[in-house]
Amino acid sequence: MIAEAESPGRRGRAAVLWAVWLLTLVLAFALRLSGQTHALGGLRSDGKGDAHANTYRLEIQRAVDLIGKQELAAAQAVLQHVLLESPREARALDLMGVIRAEQGESSGAEEFFREALAIDPRLVSAHENLGLLLLHGQQSEEALDEFERALALAPTSVRGRDGVARILEDRAVALHGAGDKAGALAALQRAHEELPEDARVATDLGILELEMGELPEALATLERALHLQPQEPRILYALARVELERQQMPQAEDYMRRYLALKPEDATAHYGLGRILSMLERTAEAKAEFERSIALAPQQSESYYELGQMALDRAQYVEATEEFQRTLASDPHHGGALAGLGIAAYRTKEYSKAIEYLREAILRAPEYQPGHYYLGLSLAKAGFAVESRQELGVAMAMSERQAAAERLRLQHAAGPVPEPGLGAKPQ
Repeated sequence: MIAEAESPGRRGRAAVLWAVWLLTLVLAFALRLSGQTHALGGLRSDGKGDAHANTYRLEIQRAVDLIGKQELAAAQAVLQHVLLESPREARALDLMGVIRAEQGESSGAEEFFREALAIDPRLVSAHENLGLLLLHGQQSEEALDEFERALALAPTSVRGRDGVARILEDRAVALHGAGDKAGALAALQRAHEELPEDARVATDLGILELEMGELPEALATLERALHLQPQEPRILYALARVELERQQMPQAEDYMRRYLALKPEDATAHYGLGRILSMLERTAEAKAEFERSIALAPQQSESYYELGQMALDRAQYVEATEEFQRTLASDPHHGGALAGLGIAAYRTKEYSKAIEYLREAILRAPEYQPGHYYLGLSLAKAGFAVESRQELGVAMAMSERQAAAERLRLQHAAGPVPEPGLGAKPQ
């Protein structure tokens, strides 16, 4: 769903964030020392005058510079001098927490951050730093509280927005794993609101929207993600799937070919392109893609099945039977292949064999409408009139339900509305 396999774990992600955020610390503090936020204001908390305030400002800036150079011992000495003169200097306490965190002393870092916030609850950087420390300790809910406090004080806080979004991403993964797709969607939507320029968040959201059948939303989200990251294979593949679901085959082909230009050895993508080309009735090209897919992944089943279906459509029943048998060699319970064998047997007038295959197909894939339809025809040819009418009635009812469901789906996707038919191939 959300590419969890490609994302670092929560602890690893927090460690990476801490390293990145430390690099931004120098700039952030430099801006705040210039008086652009409240975070480093209030230099008279110890009751001393402007001369002392300016001295502390310079010394704290020096400590910030030293931290940026990873000269932690020197920065600590500067800050200890400030705190000796002004024990309630919240900015110095916050920076001491950063040093402790860099030294691997999480408990000491937390004490400094909390002490800084007890003195100045509006110190944005302390909320951000405490949030990251808590996230590193896998206390995500407490971390989220701190990041949200930072955002309440400074709505444009980059670190606050990033922290909220990353926690919500982790929450979405957990909710999706627990089967709560609606909860996962809500978490990713909020993460996307916090980080609208983050291509990864947009991609995860778009893929989940696709999974939930929200095709217009998925298309818009993934197009935005592609604008942010034009060569990202996951986005191109997801957009190909969206357009395939919307039955916009030329667009689906374009996205899949762009994906394969980046990932030419992906057997699944060659299979997907083969399906698209088959729907565009470009049979020779589709056959080549299925064969390429098999060459890359011989143990699969679906490309064999599609080749069998194409041979069946051309009335090449010997070839079709061979491909369906290859499908079953990889997947003995493949309902579509069993049905294909039954249809081939029916068309070659082997009705007993057809009935055997088609009964097994229905057992494996009870919602595959052509299985019921051809079983009804086979039973009629074999002289079982009552059973034949029952199966044909089931096939007709299924056809009507599937056609109605497909029309609703395509209306939701803002795509063309097909006429009722005998049903689609199994997925």
